[in-house]
Amino acid sequence: MPRYTIAALVPDPWAAEIHALRRQFDRWSRQWLPPHLTIVPPVSADISLPMVVEIETFPADIAVNWQGWGAFHHERSNVIWLHAGQGVTDHLRPKLVSAIPSLAATATIPPVDWQGPAAYHVTVVNRVPHDVFAELDQELRKRTVAGQFVIPWLTVFQWDELTNRWLFARPK
Repeated sequence: MPRYTIAALVPDPWAAEIHALRRQFDRWSRQWLPPHLTIVPPVSADISLPMVVEIETFPADIAVNWQGWGAFHHERSNVIWLHAGQGVTDHLRPKLVSAIPSLAATATIPPVDWQGPAAYHVTVVNRVPHDVFAELDQELRKRTVAGQFVIPWLTVFQWDELTNRWLFARPK
């Protein structure tokens, strides 16, 4: 079954700023999705093109207010991210599933608190080795990324087994 993720893309100039930080600091990731907030983490689902259109025209209206840096610590590596504001997407997932019942029928949508407070983040540096994590984390925390904005729409990505990467489910 195909895998999908639903995201809210960060607009410019903030997306450009995040891309610049990625180019400067991320030496470990070969490819990136555009800067985004994950609304529905990767799920196996049968999402048709009409459902993709329905999801992508759903009014998201996510108010983002950058609130500093955070990190995930994994067994093999680490992730450094920007906090988009506590609870900024809490309202969205239940509304999305309610408005598009076929989405819930085809995919098991995790509860809102699927990642706790870290659910409200935009990844900046990925796969950071443990031996350089503390120094890089400290360097990024010196930088201020400020701004408030609204993300009006959602985007659906589909995992492509052939290229081994996420692609827009509906070409832009």
